[in-house]
Amino acid sequence: MFNIYVKITFVSLILSASAFFVSPYPIGSDPWAHLEYIKNFLQFNSLTVSGSTHRVDEYYLNYPISHLFATAISLITNLSTRVSFYMISTTLIFSTIFTYIFVKEISNDSNIALFSLLLLSVADCHIQWTSKVIAMSFGLAIYSIIIYLLIKVNSMNMSASHRPIYSSLLILFTFLIIWVHTISAFITLITIICLYIMSLVNQKMFSQKTYGTLGKFTFCVVVIVTLIYHWMDPSYPFFSDILRTLLHSLSSETEFLSQNFHSEVVESSEMLLLTFGFLIYTFFGIIGSLFTLSRFNSSSRNTSLLFTVLALYTIRYTFPIFGLRNVIPERWPAFIYVIFVLFIAIGFFKIVFSIKSQKQQIVSIFIILFTASFFMITDNETNLDSPIYGENVIQRLVWTESEMSLFTRVNELYDNVIVTDRQTEIRPFETYLYRDQKKVIGYPLNNQGKINWDVINKNLIIWRKTSLSRPVSCSSAEVVLGHDFEVKLYNNFSCIYNTGEAKAFV
Repeated sequence: MFNIYVKITFVSLILSASAFFVSPYPIGSDPWAHLEYIKNFLQFNSLTVSGSTHRVDEYYLNYPISHLFATAISLITNLSTRVSFYMISTTLIFSTIFTYIFVKEISNDSNIALFSLLLLSVADCHIQWTSKVIAMSFGLAIYSIIIYLLIKVNSMNMSASHRPIYSSLLILFTFLIIWVHTISAFITLITIICLYIMSLVNQKMFSQKTYGTLGKFTFCVVVIVTLIYHWMDPSYPFFSDILRTLLHSLSSETEFLSQNFHSEVVESSEMLLLTFGFLIYTFFGIIGSLFTLSRFNSSSRNTSLLFTVLALYTIRYTFPIFGLRNVIPERWPAFIYVIFVLFIAIGFFKIVFSIKSQKQQIVSIFIILFTASFFMITDNETNLDSPIYGENVIQRLVWTESEMSLFTRVNELYDNVIVTDRQTEIRPFETYLYRDQKKVIGYPLNNQGKINWDVINKNLIIWRKTSLSRPVSCSSAEVVLGHDFEVKLYNNFSCIYNTGEAKAFV
């Protein structure tokens, strides 16, 4: 079993590293800012971003644990800042061992536990946060440990001498995640509350004795109070922002994710392919859930975990209806899969092993695994660089060495306003090159959603080749600029810098 675990972990490392190191610069958008925090901590030898006017704000100075971890790795091992940053990703990868342990504890089947580990390792949301490394990546690793500890502490088979140790570790990691990431802590709080509620329900349904009901209640109250206190931080009042947005949505017309930002990108049939891996996982998860809820297979722990998954999915899809974007619902599946993968594995085993022929079982396993993993590792969450499908709806949040050389050169020599796509404006120019926000802007759009040439005519324009077929962020929308934009640049401007992947025009 250990050999299989090592092989699965090795595959996970390959998938993660191949995506992370595809460029010498951060992948995605938010990782640029997180890398700057680590650089600042190393440069100033303290938790500060002083002297970095255009790099990052001070928000994560109140949630510094993941950045301190990478900083410590860099100081101890003398690794580069970028490689030390990747160590957060490896922490998430190796934390999957706790998923294996808790699934084995629940199912009492090492095969289901190993298969759960494999499913989690190739899941798009898992690969996504091991390549697009942010503070939440570290929070996700801690969340896996907390789930294991919650299962262990509530196990009736644990000896009295070991229970205080596990309880102390649970308290430690719960408080630790509060200082890692707001969303991670919020999801942890919901998980703890759901499991506590279900422990009370199980007392009635299964006539089950539960350990330390008063202690669980006290623990929930302490976590809630601590979270609310920390979320009232004046630099980023997460708690008040959520309440204010909720009250605004309830007192006015209900909106879906607000209407301030829209997209001009036309959705195509390829959008279905982007969700195909998720649909396969969900199908087997539903089968596994129904099986564990059947009269002969139901248990208190399975019911509690399933209720938690349902609650997390409900919040994940309900909050956006009220315009609550603070909870970043698109990041929740990574946490949900830590638990839901148990039911996905059970559903897979029940369907496959209902086939009597062993040869047909092997063929079915290969086809299902290959199909699910293929669509998981090639969708828009895991393959931002060169997607096989869905290219026209996925931004290319990867910047090459040649593009960065152009940005660096233009930043040094040009002192007026630079016009480029919104993501290039925010990350390479403002976050990495520290350019003044007044001297770089995103492509401006007019009221018809078209490029406003009157605004950009007198400025230097940076054009990326990827905008021919892939959307880019403009001032208020995502737009595929296409060949017409390139032709207009050549007809009305002069190309002063050409790296192949990007060009500068005046």
